[in-house]
Amino acid sequence: MDDEEVPDGQPTATLKPETLMRMATFYLARHSASTEHLRAILARKIVRRLAKAGAEAPDREALRTIIDPVVERLVRTGLLDDAGFARGKAASLANKGRPAWRIRADLAQHGVEAGAVGLDETLDALDPLTQAQAWARRRRLGPFRTRERASHRERDIASLVRAGHAVGVAKAVVDGGGGQDDFDGQDHFDRQDDSDRQDDLDGQDDLDGPGTAL
Repeated sequence: MDDEEVPDGQPTATLKPETLMRMATFYLARHSASTEHLRAILARKIVRRLAKAGAEAPDREALRTIIDPVVERLVRTGLLDDAGFARGKAASLANKGRPAWRIRADLAQHGVEAGAVGLDETLDALDPLTQAQAWARRRRLGPFRTRERASHRERDIASLVRAGHAVGVAKAVVDGGGGQDDFDGQDHFDRQDDSDRQDDLDGQDDLDGPGTAL
């Protein structure tokens, strides 16, 4: 880390733009991210690094001044693409059996509105029962259990509801036949699990590539 002396003898850390760019590209090589989420990760990393060096953390406006040029450059080069991120994230969640409203909510948490990236029609086409069946199959709930189905009925319904499915839909799936033909081949997305590797993007330590230093 580069330090420079100030009059009172206390070091103040400086942050090189090329270092921040290296941190960001290293992260994007391993994870998919939206622009807003990458901003948040970089901000947390900067604050943590400066605090460790005993330097005062920048305020919100100062952080944006540092981070925005890096984000804008990544967008221009195509390394950061909200539309592509949203398509991959939505496809992964849909293929897992998440309902449309939960997919929209997840995208919004990453700073992306589904309508702004052209996903409204695709999400509207997702059938609630089909999505719930897909979730039940992945978790082996209801008709996909190999034994003790009746004793697990309430627990399986609750699991589907926690995943975002309506109670009526959850009951229909758990009490139904659950044949594989009921829902296979009904994806409205290309199968691209870009976001499977980063369902939780809070691994901000992954920003540190070899030789990275502030």
